[in-house]
Amino acid sequence: MKRKLLVKFFLGIVVFYAIVGIVKFFLDYGQPNFANELVNDLTSDGKLYNEIGSYEGYEFAYSRKDAQKDSLVFVLKINGFEGSIKYEGLAVKKNNEWTLKRMVKQNK
Repeated sequence: MKRKLLVKFFLGIVVFYAIVGIVKFFLDYGQPNFANELVNDLTSDGKLYNEIGSYEGYEFAYSRKDAQKDSLVFVLKINGFEGSIKYEGLAVKKNNEWTLKRMVKQNK
């Protein structure tokens, strides 16, 4: 009896994660996916840590309407323990791939 309940529980967890994965795929379809790569490049620079302290995470904001077009204006904020840095940028879509055109660090 306990074994059947345990099997149903684990099966329910697997189904739940499958549904979450499918929903996430459809929500992210066609959306820019260069944010993680951009953050990895920026956080590999040691000078960044002088300004923000230890890295804690990032925020990436853009308009979903713009993401359906060929150009995308975005804001990237890298957060650290001692502060944060904000960047504004422009990306262009070519052959269904987003390419960074320019990015400017905003003054505090």
